[in-house]
Amino acid sequence: MAPVLIDTNLLVLFIVGATDTSLINGHKRLTQFSTKDFYNLNEYVGQYPSIATTPHVLAETSNFLLDTKLSFREEVMAYFKVFVHGILERHIPSNKVVQSIAFSRLGVADSGLLSDEFTNCVLLTDDGKLHTEALRLKRHATHFNELREIQL
Repeated sequence: MAPVLIDTNLLVLFIVGATDTSLINGHKRLTQFSTKDFYNLNEYVGQYPSIATTPHVLAETSNFLLDTKLSFREEVMAYFKVFVHGILERHIPSNKVVQSIAFSRLGVADSGLLSDEFTNCVLLTDDGKLHTEALRLKRHATHFNELREIQL
C-alpha cells in the first residue's frame, strides 16, 4: 500500500492532537478543527503503512507548531522531533518546485506535494486549491471534508 501524503494544516493537527487533544481547541492554527477531526485524521492515517512529506512541509509545520501556548510548546516540539524520525521525507529541490505550473497558485510547500516523486502516494489535504490541482493531475487525493462526511 502507498504512503499517505499530508499537507501542513493536517500535519499540525496530527502533531498537536497526538501530543494532547486538549490543545486542539486553543491552538491558533487549528481554529477550523475539532478533537473529533483529530480522531478521524488519526484513524485515516492509521490505514497507511507510512506518512510521506517534504522538508518544505516540515518547515511550515514546525513554524506553525511554534504557535502552541508556551506552557505546552516543549511537549509538542518534542513529539514533532520523534515524529520526524518515523516518516518518509523526500527532498524536492526548490528550483524544481518553482518550475511547476501550479507554483504561482500554491507556493513551494504545496507544489512540492504534487511532484512526480509522490505519484504513488495518497494526498490528504484540507486545501481546496491543492486538492483540485491534484485531481487535475490525476493523483490520488482526498479532501479532509470527505472524512468529516463519512465519520470514520
